[in-house]
Amino acid sequence: MNWQHKEKNAWGKWINTHQWDVFGTLCFSSYRHIGNADRDDVCGKVWRSYFNSLDRAIYGKQKSIQSRFNRVVFVQYGTNNDNPHVHFLAKSPIAKDEFCIHLNAIWASMFEVSAQPATNEITPIIRQSGTTGYGLHEFYRQDSNTIDLRLSNQIEHAQHVYVRDDAALRLKQMATEKNNLAAKTAFPRHIQAVEARIGKRQR
Repeated sequence: MNWQHKEKNAWGKWINTHQWDVFGTLCFSSYRHIGNADRDDVCGKVWRSYFNSLDRAIYGKQKSIQSRFNRVVFVQYGTNNDNPHVHFLAKSPIAKDEFCIHLNAIWASMFEVSAQPATNEITPIIRQSGTTGYGLHEFYRQDSNTIDLRLSNQIEHAQHVYVRDDAALRLKQMATEKNNLAAKTAFPRHIQAVEARIGKRQR
């Protein structure tokens, strides 16, 4: 077993020691909207802005105590290196179905370059080992750089005790009415797609 395989297995084992309940994929509307110049920098700024905005909405003034919801974020660029996107595992600070819908609607609403809710996929986790493996599937191309520690956050044994009472409402207000509806409509179809993929792998 080579060092790269050992390192991937170690990351997977660590990730799976934690209890996640959401797996998401955030896409851009097209690569041409990102451009070739400083792609990593541009994409990184967009992703950081997104996750930081979520944290502020969820925790408000308490963010200095628990600044970010727990998540592991995987950065990937696709087979031809022309499809920048992220996958993430997260622990929901509010009801998980509601959280999934809000995350999708907010991503679509925040940036001109964001893909629409039907294209992204954010759902409750059905089988965690499969989602961890999928998040790490570009590891052999990027090594541990596929796990973006700047975007990730894991507080050991953290409880979401500082979540604002109005966090769900604040998240909903971050998205447009159109994208809130589109994300809600896409949600059951995304769950069906995940279940179909799991069923196919098990046959």
